[in-house]
Amino acid sequence: MRAGLIARPLLLIAIPFALSSCGLAPTRPVPAAPAVSSAPTSAPTSDAAITHLLSRITFGPRPGDLERVRGIGGPAYLEQQLHPERIDDAPAAEVVGALPTLSLSIAELLQQYPRPDPALRDRARAGEMSRQEPATMTPPERRPARIVSELAAAKLARAVMSDRQLQEVMVDFWFNHFNVSADKGVVRWYVTAYERDAIRTRSRRSAISSAPRPLIPPCSGTSTTGRAHARIS
Repeated sequence: MRAGLIARPLLLIAIPFALSSCGLAPTRPVPAAPAVSSAPTSAPTSDAAITHLLSRITFGPRPGDLERVRGIGGPAYLEQQLHPERIDDAPAAEVVGALPTLSLSIAELLQQYPRPDPALRDRARAGEMSRQEPATMTPPERRPARIVSELAAAKLARAVMSDRQLQEVMVDFWFNHFNVSADKGVVRWYVTAYERDAIRTRSRRSAISSAPRPLIPPCSGTSTTGRAHARIS
C-alpha cells in the first residue's frame, strides 16, 4: 500500500469518532474490519493482482471488495471506477448530506459561522478577558471550527464508505498537491468551496488537464505528506 495512506481497517474504526465530533452518528453500521488470520495462505495470482489493483485505485480493500472484483474482473471494475457518475453512492451521500456546511457557499459560511468579534479579541489581548472567552460566546454549532471538522469527517466517510473509490483517491491526491492550510487567515471559510468546486469537480485526469489554470488557486506552501493527505485542520 502507498506511503502515507491510512489503512482501511483503521479508517473503519476512526469514522464514528469523526462524525461524533460534528454532533452526528453514522446513519448505518460501518462495515467491520476484516479479521486477520495467522494461518499461512497462498493467495492465487489472480487474487494478488486484484489486491494490487485495489491498493492502487482505492483506499484499500474493504470486506467483500475482493470477492466483488473477482466476480466481474479487474478490467470491468476499473472501467466502472472511471465513470463514477454511473455508480450508486447512496450510503456515503447519506452520511455526507448530514453535514450542513458542505453545501454552503463562502458567503453563507461567513454569515452562519461568523468570525470572532474583533473587539473581543482586542479585549483578550489587553487582558480584560481570557483568550477562551470569545469562543465560548458563540454556540458550538455556530463556531467556525465546525467547518473544518465537517470537511474532515466527510473526507473520512467518503474514503471508507464511497463506492466511487478512484474519484475519492484523485480528489485526495489533487487536494494534497494544491495544498492549503485552513488555519491561515480566512482560508477556513474558503476551503470547503475550494475542495468542492475547484478540486472535486475536476478530480479526474481528463478534467484536471483541461481545467483553466485560474480555477486552481496557488499553494499555501504548507508541507504535504508523501501521498495525499492535505492539512485541513
